[in-house]
Amino acid sequence: MEENNPIVLQHKDGVQLELLAYGASVYRLLVPDRKGRLVDVVVGPKDAKTLSDPAFGFSIWCMGSSVGPFAGRVSGGGFELMGNKYPLTSINGSCLHSGADGWQNRRWKIEEISDADIPFVRMSLSADQKEFEFPGKYTAEVTYRLENSAVKIDYRVTTELPMIINPTNHTYFNPGGSISLKGCQLKINASTYLETDQNLIPTGNKLEVTDTPFDFQKKRTFEGHPVLDSCFVLEEEGAAGEIYSPDTGIFIQAETNQPGLVVFTPKKLNGLQLKDQMETVAFPAICLECQNFPDAPNQKAFPSSVLLPGQCYHNEIIYRFGIR
Repeated sequence: MEENNPIVLQHKDGVQLELLAYGASVYRLLVPDRKGRLVDVVVGPKDAKTLSDPAFGFSIWCMGSSVGPFAGRVSGGGFELMGNKYPLTSINGSCLHSGADGWQNRRWKIEEISDADIPFVRMSLSADQKEFEFPGKYTAEVTYRLENSAVKIDYRVTTELPMIINPTNHTYFNPGGSISLKGCQLKINASTYLETDQNLIPTGNKLEVTDTPFDFQKKRTFEGHPVLDSCFVLEEEGAAGEIYSPDTGIFIQAETNQPGLVVFTPKKLNGLQLKDQMETVAFPAICLECQNFPDAPNQKAFPSSVLLPGQCYHNEIIYRFGIR
């Protein structure tokens, strides 16, 4: 298999998932709409080969990628772990998505591909703190499974040295399969969200969503809403969030074992060579990033992001889809 060729998982019901080893990324997801037509609900590069080429500018957007070892922002130019300080290259006061060392910028090793009734692919990545800014000598694995009208993503990490860990999947979805999310409806299972400063760094405060523009406890459109780049504190029961297109009838529902859901709705994706010229329109896609809270290494009140030798980190993300 050529290194830039998509890995294709085909379910017996016709649903098709295409993955890339670069960034352990989701490239395409074809699901049926209410008329039985297959719709690609993933916004991504026009050509899979351009994803790994810095000249095309996809790396800063983490399109479809497995982001890690720490997704989101880390403030203050670094963090302290086990009495040691680890400086990080920062822009506007924070290191975003682990910077240039992030998993999204590395080619993962394909360990196993199965075309069984529940098709899956398993990839791995190893790293040593001698090579990168983030501490740890670890092995990360991600498994993508296509089953029961769902893409199940399973991240597992073990380490020989203490580290911080907070991966997520950064797929850009559009259940309408069109050039805009206009008319799509969003629901988020959260009554609070994390307050942030002007650089989108959490202040440590949790704010109520009720009677604010961040209230998506009931399904509604978000036209007129400012760009979302916010971490919602998930309720313990129920799906994390959902985006639904009345045009196609397709919904995409996120489920997770993580405490937070970062919702990102870029206003535009200008300058990128995307499928169907999506970069020219407003609100072309949405990311439903299931993860721990941003800046957790510097926020003692947040859930711990520390992983120690002998422990196994596990992040389960399920993107469930169907029609109404």
